[in-house]
Amino acid sequence: MAQCQFGAVFYSSSLSKVYINPAKCYGCGVCRPACPTDAVELIPREEDPAAANLWLKGAYG
Repeated sequence: MAQCQFGAVFYSSSLSKVYINPAKCYGCGVCRPACPTDAVELIPREEDPAAANLWLKGAYG
């Protein structure tokens, strides 16, 4: 989790799971090799328009 410089990765102690917030994720992929179970899969922004729009607002708005 410390590998994410954008603060997109967080841990839910109540569910014992790690989550990625798509609104904060810039898709750099640094989290992939840090995941001990290879559970992180990057999804192209064009496949998730809601995440793309959030990222563009954050970067340019």
